[in-house]
Amino acid sequence: MGLSPDEFWKLTPYEFNLMIEGFLAREERKTNDILYLAWHVEAFARSKRLPKLQTLLKKRKPKSQNQTLTKEQLIFIAKKKGLAGPW
Repeated sequence: MGLSPDEFWKLTPYEFNLMIEGFLAREERKTNDILYLAWHVEAFARSKRLPKLQTLLKKRKPKSQNQTLTKEQLIFIAKKKGLAGPW
């Protein structure tokens, strides 16, 4: 887990338990990733013909950019929802 003895003794049992749960979740994800990779390697090894690489590579959709709202837009939205404030 990478804790020094000093860091360990500063933790409460609850905090230590949370760290253990996080560590175990990370390790499980790593194991699942390795098994996923191994399964696909073997699946390709058993196939007669490989599919084209372009069909395997998925293009990710660009994430929508969060729009920054101006103060006026925020006030308009708040008033529209019936909120009263010190603006």
